[in-house]
Amino acid sequence: MQGIFIQYICLILIILGLVMIANKLRLAYPIVLVLGGLALSFIAPFSTTTINPELVFLIFLPPLLYEAAWQVSWKEFWKWRGLIIGFAFPIVILTSCVIAVVSSAGLPSGWHYLTAGCRFRNDDHATGQRAKIAGQHCRR
Repeated sequence: MQGIFIQYICLILIILGLVMIANKLRLAYPIVLVLGGLALSFIAPFSTTTINPELVFLIFLPPLLYEAAWQVSWKEFWKWRGLIIGFAFPIVILTSCVIAVVSSAGLPSGWHYLTAGCRFRNDDHATGQRAKIAGQHCRR
């Protein structure tokens, strides 16, 4: 338990360092965080670190959204609202469709049950017993 806590503290310090680097280079910090996360995934101590998705939605996402809301220039947002709305919905739908096609075509035959189980968990709408079993594996 103590080792996991130390890993999380190290990850937070690395995240803070990456955000400072992004500010110094005048880059958008989400880009630097994604690249840093990809680099960290290849380092042995951090390659097996997992975080519960509910924890991310409960603890990490609200402060990020709150901070981002304070950074928004509502004058600029109102000026570009048509373009934002015009791209937001089609891009989200397009990205979802591309991910669905690529994951169904690119994953081995048994993997779609695993992804369905992760999405639906043990809901009654899950597709079959294999999806329910896969949903139980997602919680680990």
